[in-house]
Amino acid sequence: APSDFELFDKIIASTALEDTTYVEDARRVFGILADAANTSTVVFLLTSTFGSGAPPQSASAFLPTVEFLSRLMVNQSNIAVNALRYAVCGFGCSSFPHFNRSGR
Repeated sequence: APSDFELFDKIIASTALEDTTYVEDARRVFGILADAANTSTVVFLLTSTFGSGAPPQSASAFLPTVEFLSRLMVNQSNIAVNALRYAVCGFGCSSFPHFNRSGR
């Protein structure tokens, strides 16, 4: 059976990508998530938000990478990372109209 990375590379090769900016970062994140999924690890993502729910500056590359990866993984049930168990907890001030948007 092909490894998760072989399947990931096959998906990348068969997808018409307009922008390849996040491919390498997505491959690294994919590796971490695949390891977690294969070991029944639960991944907890904790994030702060600021202003009207914006992500912290340190997440400015991570969020687009994860969004890119999630678009690639749609309908890919044969990849272990889709079995990943995770939770996201965002921290912020509820007085803003878009409270905790990046945590959602």
